Amino acid sequence: MRARPLLLAALLLAPLAAADHTFSHRAYVVGRVLDVEGKPAPGLAVNVTFEGARATGRCFDSREERTGPMGDYEVCRHVHEIAPNATVTVRVGGAERTVPVDHELRHAVASLQLAEPSPHVDVNGERAFARSFVVTGRAFELLPRTTTEEGIPVDARPMGGEVNVTLRAGGEVRAQASAKTDEHGRYVAELAVGELPPGAVVRAVLGRDGAEELASSLYRRADVNVLRDSRLAFGPGADAPGTATPAGAWTGLVALAAVALALGRGRVRR
Repeated sequence: MRARPLLLAALLLAPLAAADHTFSHRAYVVGRVLDVEGKPAPGLAVNVTFEGARATGRCFDSREERTGPMGDYEVCRHVHEIAPNATVTVRVGGAERTVPVDHELRHAVASLQLAEPSPHVDVNGERAFARSFVVTGRAFELLPRTTTEEGIPVDARPMGGEVNVTLRAGGEVRAQASAKTDEHGRYVAELAVGELPPGAVVRAVLGRDGAEELASSLYRRADVNVLRDSRLAFGPGADAPGTATPAGAWTGLVALAAVALALGRGRVRR
């Protein structure tokens, strides 16, 4: 008899888990946490609080929400609509930071630095970054008009493909890597680089679309979103595909159709 409530609960949760498979039911918060000395702060719990977006719980495939070996974290929440002015507050240890949420990409980035040394060390008893630079981000297409995805209105959708990442300094490529996007448009690429040259720039490219930003020598991480703006294909007065024709235009079309019909029947007199 006790199996029936469990079966009922599983049936009720199944649609929620299935919806979590789509980007329109998810919001991601990512970043890296350092200690006061600028070294990774692994093994710390990450807490997030949204404003302007109601989170109903973790995504069904969420892992333990703690910082990884290099201080990186990723938090996923089941969220439907996100207000354009939505924010998220991230709390780790005694530090916290509030950042805006990109309501189109359903994504926020918050890196933090603690006010004290991290008590955690790696397997070698050290607290230092590997000789690498991490680049993460989303690849999205900005749509010419709002559409729906699993019942949620969206203005952008993920792009699939391979993102090529380069780190340049002094006009030279110092490191490069590539990574494929997942079903939610996310990618992660790790560049093999030791000392970071001053003024180094990270660039991410997918097809003909790309974006870049300065490489942070403190966090040794960059979050670069690659966007394809399909809205640029339509001028200020042009209609996007599927856009309803204005009422005035319909009136003119109906009048022209009536004249054409009358001409065909020989009923228009001069």
